Amino acid sequence: MKTAIIVGSSPIYNERTLFHNLIYEVGKPYLVAADGGMSFFIEEDICPDIFLGDMDSCHKEEEARRHFPELK
Repeated sequence: MKTAIIVGSSPIYNERTLFHNLIYEVGKPYLVAADGGMSFFIEEDICPDIFLGDMDSCHKEEEARRHFPELK
């Protein structure tokens, strides 16, 4: 069974540590950027497997497309 980590725009206490601990525990999860959560992936320089949303809460759409050209 594949595990997914979904990152949204709502802040979570110590989110970077939590995220990296989850990746360590799970191995290679399926990474989902949900709208404003794309900002987190840009800051961490990690390309999600999929992006869902209309970028209305991520003010970095152009940066995301430059940073991760494989995103459609």
